[in-house]
Amino acid sequence: MNILNRVLVIVYLVALIAAVALALVQPDAAIRVLRGAVDGLDAFSRTYYYAYEGAGIALIVLALALLVLELRRPRRRTVRVRQASGGMVELTTESVARGLEYHIAQLAGVRQVRPQVSSSGKAVGVALDLELDPAVDVPSKSEEVLQLAREIVELRLGLRLGRIAANVRQGAYSKDVAPARPSVGPLSDVSSRIEPPESESDRASSGTLP
Repeated sequence: MNILNRVLVIVYLVALIAAVALALVQPDAAIRVLRGAVDGLDAFSRTYYYAYEGAGIALIVLALALLVLELRRPRRRTVRVRQASGGMVELTTESVARGLEYHIAQLAGVRQVRPQVSSSGKAVGVALDLELDPAVDVPSKSEEVLQLAREIVELRLGLRLGRIAANVRQGAYSKDVAPARPSVGPLSDVSSRIEPPESESDRASSGTLP
């Protein structure tokens, strides 16, 4: 945006200098040019009314957009580190985000973390995009992550923490789950361990009948 602003300002100044120089050197010629431009614009507006209106609205919208972009405050990329000695040290928000990503990713149950760090100059805001294992306790793990983020920002980096929030999602359950073991063995093993009832002829031959 700064490059665009410079280009527009340079073009505007060059055109203004040329117009003023022409008006000073050749006032009659400048008046004829202005009169011709006015007459041509009047004829164009009468012949192509809707095109004239559309071009005017487009120019207004473009000017408003450039004005908003120019007046909007740019996003700060550094945050001030608190120093006991009174000196001023600034840390980039990218460094804060890398530190949070590294330490939070070491926690058990955290599959992925994507921190977004914003700066107001004296404090940082942290937004964490977390993906957790499906088996973890979401409330307790989220609190653990937020507590670790506070310690990293305030104690290890010496920054002032503003707003902190986490957007949590659980990862997908794995399909490669081992089936539960049955309480008894396979049907073939059970049948092999069950002896068939003895018939009367077998008992007679064995001499067990009364």
